[in-house]
Amino acid sequence: MVGLVLTLLWSAWQYYHGVPIEGFWLSAVNFLFWWYVAWAILMGLIYLVLTILMSLGLGASGFENFGPLGGALGLIGGGCAGIFMLGLSFLLHYGCLIFGTVMLREALVGNTWNIGTLVFGLILVAVGLFFSRSSGSKKTSE
Repeated sequence: MVGLVLTLLWSAWQYYHGVPIEGFWLSAVNFLFWWYVAWAILMGLIYLVLTILMSLGLGASGFENFGPLGGALGLIGGGCAGIFMLGLSFLLHYGCLIFGTVMLREALVGNTWNIGTLVFGLILVAVGLFFSRSSGSKKTSE
């Protein structure tokens, strides 16, 4: 959400100083795109560490309670659960945000707007922001 607010503030400043929308649209959308890519990489690394820790924790618990077979099943189960729970929400959230900004970037060709691409990009960004808010956490970095 912070990236979107920064982009909107910078765009409003540009517009206030007389720059036409076509003049700052691509740079604003590119900033938003790279903001989401950077956060996706950071959050992807955090999700990876959490998945590994969950897998190791379940593997150790399974080994302690059920022996080697329980440990192996705990490792596999923890990895699958982490990939499914964290990975699915990660892909939906950041996939919509990144692909939406790509669509927004493609909406302006020369000085011609492709309204369908613009609307589709806006919808994808809105869905991505909805996924970030529907998780129940208080993220302020996006």
